[in-house]
Amino acid sequence: MEQLLPFLPYLIVALACPISMGVMMWYMMRDGHGQMSKGSMTMTTDEHLAMLRAQKDALEKQIRAAEDVRELQARRDTLAKQITASQNEARG
Repeated sequence: MEQLLPFLPYLIVALACPISMGVMMWYMMRDGHGQMSKGSMTMTTDEHLAMLRAQKDALEKQIRAAEDVRELQARRDTLAKQITASQNEARG
């Protein structure tokens, strides 16, 4: 027994991880923590459609904003080229 005493801290450390993982898994699965709630499964078709339409509207708004940014970047590039051309004409 005394020969195992120096290895006891290493044994405790080696067993701490799997034991704590087992305890956490048991805790998460007890009382249905790891399962979907019944409330999320009772969404009606109309509620689901309303949620999807809201998501669609939000995505369309983001698309319009991205298109506006792309248009403004194109205008900026055109103006930068015009400014560069006019500065080159003024110099030369």
